[in-house]
Amino acid sequence: MPNRDRDDVADRLSRRFDNADDEESEQEAGDTEQPAREEHAVASQNETNEVSAESEVSAGNAMHVENVKSEWASKSFYLPEFLKQDLTRTYKQTDLEHEMELGEGLPKTRYYYPLVVALGIERIESMSPQEVKERSEALEERGEPE
Repeated sequence: MPNRDRDDVADRLSRRFDNADDEESEQEAGDTEQPAREEHAVASQNETNEVSAESEVSAGNAMHVENVKSEWASKSFYLPEFLKQDLTRTYKQTDLEHEMELGEGLPKTRYYYPLVVALGIERIESMSPQEVKERSEALEERGEPE
């Protein structure tokens, strides 16, 4: 199957499973801002177009793309409900503060998710293996029913 056909099929499949991200794309395109309902504990960023994202990086600044969903690579991961709720709550707080201070919302897919990942990577890189173990154990304890 040629790359273009494969990319088209992959794009259609990713849209089928990324309903919450579709709402974000409409909001980023200028529609009125409404909180996106997150129905699944899956955070994703277009895994199907890795080749396109790689060419974008080599051509210039990877953050300067027209359409995040079609030009960035996607990575899906699963979260326990309490972390999904934290992610949603933190986004809403950050978006509101951004709106109040700067007069514009913070696009979730274009900026918030990449910031969460980048800051998480920075923090994990600075941790010792013992710290990683302790934080993992703390997550386990937090996930237990009260």
